This record gives sequence, structure tokens and C-alpha cells, in this order.
Amino acid sequence: MRAVTTTSKDQQLSFFLKEVVPFDRLPEEELKILSDKLSTRHYAPNTLIHTQSVSPVRHLSIVYSGRVEKYFLNRNKQKEFLEYVLPGEIYGGISLLLNNRRSIRTVIAAEETKIYNLTAEDFLRLCQKYERFSSYFTDRFGRRMLNQTYSGFVNNKPDEPVSYEQTDHFFKQKVKEISRPLPVTCSLDTSIREAAALMTAHRSPSVLISGENQILTGIITDLDLRNKVVAKGLNAERPVSEIMSNPLISIDEDCYLYEAVLKMFREKVHQLVVCKGKEAVGVISRNKLLHSQVKSPFIFMQSILTADLLEELVRKWGQVPDIVNQLLSRGVRAEIVNQVISTASDSISQNIIQQTIREMGDPPCRFVFMVLGSEGRREQTLKTDQDNAIIYEDVEDSDRAMVREYFLEFAEKVSFKLDQTGFAYCEGDLMAKNPKWCHSLSHWKRNYRTWVTSPDPEKAMRSAIFFDCRAVYGDETLLTSLRGHILELLHNPSQTFFYLLAKNGLEIKPPLGLFNNFHTVSHEDKKGVINIKRAMSIVVDFARVFSLKHGILATNTGERLRELWDREILSVVEYNELLQAYYYMMQLRLLNQSDAIRQNDTPNNFIDPKSLTKIERVTLKEILKVLDKYQTKLSVQFTGSFLK
Repeated sequence: MRAVTTTSKDQQLSFFLKEVVPFDRLPEEELKILSDKLSTRHYAPNTLIHTQSVSPVRHLSIVYSGRVEKYFLNRNKQKEFLEYVLPGEIYGGISLLLNNRRSIRTVIAAEETKIYNLTAEDFLRLCQKYERFSSYFTDRFGRRMLNQTYSGFVNNKPDEPVSYEQTDHFFKQKVKEISRPLPVTCSLDTSIREAAALMTAHRSPSVLISGENQILTGIITDLDLRNKVVAKGLNAERPVSEIMSNPLISIDEDCYLYEAVLKMFREKVHQLVVCKGKEAVGVISRNKLLHSQVKSPFIFMQSILTADLLEELVRKWGQVPDIVNQLLSRGVRAEIVNQVISTASDSISQNIIQQTIREMGDPPCRFVFMVLGSEGRREQTLKTDQDNAIIYEDVEDSDRAMVREYFLEFAEKVSFKLDQTGFAYCEGDLMAKNPKWCHSLSHWKRNYRTWVTSPDPEKAMRSAIFFDCRAVYGDETLLTSLRGHILELLHNPSQTFFYLLAKNGLEIKPPLGLFNNFHTVSHEDKKGVINIKRAMSIVVDFARVFSLKHGILATNTGERLRELWDREILSVVEYNELLQAYYYMMQLRLLNQSDAIRQNDTPNNFIDPKSLTKIERVTLKEILKVLDKYQTKLSVQFTGSFLK
């Protein structure tokens, strides 16, 4: 008679656990012990198990049968980041380990469900004893925190209303909600007087100008009539084409109001044409937007442009940290905060340049004042110095000395006023007041030709910042001409140009040491800190090198990454990982600087990992591991070798 073997309940549970991730990482003797510790719960369909940010979590739960739903509930009572937990899967571990035993998401039984529960104490014991077991939860959570929607919900405090966009209507309302219908139109040869009569008859503050095939080509506003006609005594019978602003600057109707205002300041226009796809459907004016926001940061920027005294600008720049702190505390994304800081900085520079021109008299020729580095990328923080240069047009040999003397004196005065306002002199003297960085257009073209076609290691390191440039004031056609020249050079660069740029970008390593511990340094009186700016520069360098390789002349890191994705040079996963990694670190950097200023300390780029929450530390570690992966990709593609 053959013996019959039976399997005990504990053995069955042990076999079951062996198939469950991450219990499959545990030794068999541990699984046998755990099988005796599990308790059982049954849930009827639609039973609420946990409420996000409210319910205490006392167990790690393992689904044996049925199905569980996990999701965030937004302010409109809609489910976000919905996931199903199926038989053989778990939930609750991240809440126990990293969220102070509070449920991160709402959890319900989607159908009749059987759950095995392991107590928090037993779960935490396993995490302490088995690193491979605990790393499953920290790695998984770190990857999830790279998703902006997920991290936005997690970062909300339990007593706050659940929203990943907690701010005023400038950051929630879309352009189409307040744009007005298209104003009247006229042709290019319509007289200024007739155009003004049309505006009066239709009570419109502007008129659009249409060219061939009724394509809109320009716009005239009340301000144009005052500044370009009345103030200059221009004959009102002249055609509108002589005073219109063109090309038209447009914005999609689904963009947010803050994007519209920032674009108006950036493009130095007072109205935008609102488009639905390629069709113009309306207009939106800066005045209307700003008048509706008396306490908006954008009203503050408008006040910078109209300040008369240097003392006013000093006071205005001193208010920026408080504005940044308010924006960050209301959940505004770091990417937007960068733009707000950069736009405020631009407004101060424009005011100072205009003041200097009034003091010195009109420039002897066309010129453009450009900014470089983080300011050139529109990624300024609260710790900033001057990085700028001047391009002036080529003039007759007989005028060259006079022109150069004017702009060097001009640059000296502008830099001095910027320093007085709060923008410190560049320690490397990378400023327009340095004769090396104040030149004619043809001289600048020769500079870039040398950098691209005959580079050496020192020039490659120094020249990288000049590919992150944009105009702040003056005739932008000069910079446009230079950009066209750069694009031509990039079609046939030196074989070593991209190699040296990449090598320069590979000099900095992610501050992560053995066993995923932070690699810290000492800075002044601070010990055990990491330089978050250096970590972020890994993404900046990656985006710059890949963009230049593919002829992309955008300077903003986010815009570079988007265009690389649009051109299918980066996959959607790579794009999202890099973008979320960069702006997560930027958020930490801005918060660190804002906190320092509130404590009457000097802002810096050094963060003490111990000052971060457990969630922030885990997320940052995951990001640093991601950076290492992309440095390897940069090295393989541009130096032909793997990182050591």
C-alpha cells in the first residue's frame, strides 16, 4: 500500500509565499516561520480598506484571491494612478516603510477578496534583516516618485485637500477661458488713420494685419499708435505695415495663463494671438491678465520694468525669495518657479540697460546683450551671479575703436548696477565687461568656429556655457545670425568636438557611493552634504551634448529633452526619467535655498541628506542611480567606451 503524503496549511502558505515578490528573496526557513504568523481577512466587494493619507496601515497585505484597487482621489473625486493588486501581489509595504504607517492611496476590495496579513513589526524586522527584501520597496517607490502625478499626491500633507496643483487660478485656468474674440483686421496697405478709425468704431484696443491669402502677419495696438505715430509725428496716411508688430506671437488655447504671461514678458509683447491648432481664434492681452491679479508675481515683474531708481530694483530683487517660497509652498512646479525667477531677472537687466543707455546716449550701432549658463537656459535659482556677453554689428574700420570703447564702458556700468542689485560678479570674469566677451558679430562667429572645428580640452570646458545663450535686450537678429552660423558648423564639426564636450560632462559623478549611500562632502561649516547643482549638471550636460549633435539649438534643459523626444532620439521612458529627475532635484535645490534665506543665511547648493524626509531620500537615491545610467549612455555614444 502506497503512502499518502499530505501538505499542512503552513506548508501550503510557505509554497504560496515562495511565489510572491519579494518574499521569493527570503530563505525557505524564514518562509516557514512567516507562514505561521500570517492572519486572514475576507472582504466583500466594494469594501473600503484604507483611505489615502488618513488610514493607519498596520499590516503588509498579500492578496490570495480576488482583486484590490489602489488609487488617489483628486479634488474632483476622480481616480488617479489607479492600479489593481491581483492574487500573489502585495500592498502596504511602502506606507509602512516610508510614509509613517499612513496609507498613501485609497484601497478598496474590487470583488470578494481574501487577504493574508503580516504585522508591521514582522514586516519591518524582515526589512532590517534582509536588504534584498527591503530594497524591493525602496527601489519601487523611488521609481514611482519620478512620476509627477504620483509624487504630487504623496507630497501633500494629510490635513491638506488632495490636489497636485494647489495654487491660484494663474496656474489652473487656461487661456481659452478668458481670451476675447479676434479683433478687426485690415490689409497691409491700409493707412494708419483708417486702422485707428476701425479700432475706434469697433471699440477694439488692437487690429490684426492680414497679408497674402488672408494670412495674419502682424498686429497694431493702442500702444503702437501712441509710441510709433503720435510721439514721433509719423504721417497717419502711411501704411500700417510700417508700424505693425510682426511676426505675430501666438499661444495655444489649452495653455495655462501663467504660460501666456511668461511668454509675453519673454517675447516683450503685450498681446498674444490665441490658436486652436493652426487656426487663430482670439487674442489675450497682458494688461487684462495683470489687472485681474493685483497680488500676482507677474504684477511684481511689471513693477520691475517701471522702477526708476536702482534702490527700487535692489528692493524688488530682495522680494523674489519670498515670492519663490510662496509659489513652492502652493505646489507650483520647479520648472515654473525657474521661469518666474528668470523673468524677474530679465526685467531687472532690461531696466538697468535702459537706464544706462539714457545716461550714455544711444548706442553707436545695433547690439544684443545676451545671458549665458543657467540664466541662458532660464533655469535660475536664488543663488545666482552674472554670466553675460555682448554682440554688436560689424562697422566700418574707422568706427571700430569708438564702437568697442562705447560697449566696454556700457558693459562696465551695467555689470556694476547688476552687482549692486544682487547679481554678484562672475568669479571667472565671464561678463561683457571683460574685453574677451564683448565683440562684433564676425568676431563671435570666429570664436564659435574655433570652438567647434578646432577644440582642445580647455576650450571645450570653457565654451560649453556659450551654447546656453539667449538675448535679454537689443537686436535679436544678431543672435539669430549667430545661431544660423552655429548650426552650419554643427553639420561638420571636428571629430573631437563632441568627444571633448561629453568628456567634460562625464567629469562629475552622481553623489552615490557603496551600498546606495550618499557620497557626501564638506562645505565651509557644513559636513556630510551633497552638491545638488553638480548632480543636476549631469542632466544639463547630457541634454546639451545630444541636442547639439542633432542640431537642436534650444537652450532650456526641459525644452532640449522634449525636442529630443519629439525627434525620437529619446524614448518616452528616457524623456520622462530625465525630465522628472531634473526637476525633482531643482525642487529640492530651490526649497533648500528658500529655507536658507528665511533663516537669514546665504543660499547655496549644498543639501544635507539628513534634512530630507525618508521619502525624499529614497527618491533622490533612485534619481542618482538613473543619472549613472544616462552618463553611461553619453559615454558609449560619444567616447566609445563604458564608464569605469
